[in-house]
Amino acid sequence: GSDGWRSNTFKVIVILTTTPTQTVSADVASLKANAISNNIIPIFLTTSDTSSYSSVVTSLGFGQYSTTNDAYGNYFSQAPAAIKKAVQQVIPIASDPYGFVTSVVPTIQAITPPATANIQISLSYPSGVTSIQGNPSVNITVMGYGSTTFLLVINHAPTVITPQNIPANRYSGAVKITPTASDVDNNLLTIVYASLPNTGVLYSYQNANGGYGPAVVVGTSYALPGGDPQTGPAVWVPQNNKFY
Repeated sequence: GSDGWRSNTFKVIVILTTTPTQTVSADVASLKANAISNNIIPIFLTTSDTSSYSSVVTSLGFGQYSTTNDAYGNYFSQAPAAIKKAVQQVIPIASDPYGFVTSVVPTIQAITPPATANIQISLSYPSGVTSIQGNPSVNITVMGYGSTTFLLVINHAPTVITPQNIPANRYSGAVKITPTASDVDNNLLTIVYASLPNTGVLYSYQNANGGYGPAVVVGTSYALPGGDPQTGPAVWVPQNNKFY
C-alpha cells in the first residue's frame, strides 16, 4: 500500500508562522484555485505581528486566521478552535467558467451529521457574454460533504423574424402572412402586430372551408407563423378596388 491523502477527501493544513506575507492578488488567486481543486482548507496560526494573513483569508473566502500575543505562539489552544470553524464553512465556487454566480455566502454552521446545510447562492446572466452554447453548469463544493452541480437551462434568444412585403398597388387577392423565425430551444414563438394599414383586414387565419378567423388586434400576441398554430398563418385581405 501507500501513504497519503485520497484525492476526493478534504484536508486541513495548519500553517504555523511568524513571518508576514505579501498579499499579492495573483498569488492569492493561485492559492485559492489550488486549494479548491485539491480540497484543502488552510489554517494560518501566527503571532500578532503577522496580521497580514487576515486579508489572505478574506480574499480566499474560506479557511481561518488566528493570532496570539504570545511570542512563542499559544498554538495548542488556537488550532482546535480554528479547525472547527474552518471545516464548518462553505467553500465558494469550484467551477463557474462563465461567471453566473454573483455571490455565495460562506456561512459557518454547527453541523452534526446527518444534517442539512443551507447555502445562500445568487446567480445572474453574466454581463458581456453574448452567446452561450448549450446549457452550462455550476459546481458548488462543501468541504467534507462533496460537491453539487447545477445545470443551468438557458433560454436563448430566437432568430430575427424575416420581413415579408405585400405588393403596394391595387390588389384584390388574399395574401398569407408567413413571417419566419426559429428558436434553438424549440420554444413556442409569438408575433405582435404593432400597427395595421386601413386598406384591408388582416385575419388571424383561414380555415379549411375558405372562411377567416377573427381579425388581428394590434398589441395581441399570436403564435407563429402569425395566425393560429392549428389552422395556419394570418391572411391579409385588401379592400376591393382600393388604391394604396
